[in-house]
Amino acid sequence: MEEKQGNAPENADAKIGKDLEKELEGKDPTDTFGNIIYGSFRDGVRQPDGEEVQMGEYRPSHPGGFWSLLVLIAFCISAVCGVYLSLQPSHCVNSAKGKHSFVTSGKSKSSGKEGIAWIKVRGVISEEDSNSPFARPSNASYISKRIREAAKEDRVKAIVLDINSPGGTVASVQDIYSEILRAKEKGKKVVALFRDVAASGGFYIAMAADKIVAEPGTITGSVGVIMQSGNVVGLFNKLGISVTPITSGKYKDIGSAYRPMTDAEKAILQDMVDDTYQQFLAAVKAGRP
Repeated sequence: MEEKQGNAPENADAKIGKDLEKELEGKDPTDTFGNIIYGSFRDGVRQPDGEEVQMGEYRPSHPGGFWSLLVLIAFCISAVCGVYLSLQPSHCVNSAKGKHSFVTSGKSKSSGKEGIAWIKVRGVISEEDSNSPFARPSNASYISKRIREAAKEDRVKAIVLDINSPGGTVASVQDIYSEILRAKEKGKKVVALFRDVAASGGFYIAMAADKIVAEPGTITGSVGVIMQSGNVVGLFNKLGISVTPITSGKYKDIGSAYRPMTDAEKAILQDMVDDTYQQFLAAVKAGRP
């Protein structure tokens, strides 16, 4: 009698496994997930002695299977919602050439109504973008494309640049700046909306706008250019590591972190920074004379 009692849980588990095999025989493999969930639910309501609870009958059962089922369902729902929210652009409508946020004067987003194009500029302005397949494109080329598409639409009467950016790379910023000027040439009004930060490159692109709206606490300005170069010579010397560059020209490895920078190289880079700064300053003077 004691031996049978000790093997009872194993016999019950074996019976459950046989029942699952019978249920899965001859069924579509794509339905396996549903069968597993059903089996988990049945395990949660099965009594320790192997007797199943009939529909409509309440008996206390082992809570482990029930809570495992709830955790599984919650995980599946959260995963599906996460993928949906990542792929679904918020407050966007299809245009003839692509997608961009469009806000009308009324409550509806009917394609026949006039309105404004709302374009967000977030983070560092550059060509770098996330490698995730679920990430929304947000690099400089994408922002320029949205401005270009909005400028072509007759129903778009104005463009709002919603900026929250500490700056970016020179060429990427200038690309967006040029697209704003071209949109204005086509008769579009452009408003720059400053959020927490609109500094350096974020401030640069706003200079092409007709109007700037900022909060009292917005951090803005930083009209300037910076270039930085690290140096790991001291660290490499302690580790016994050396790097030997083979170049095709005297300044090919300018800015290298594996050797000290020469005075001539510093002068070249300083000239580049000064020239870029003059371009920035000219944009500020043209936009805010």
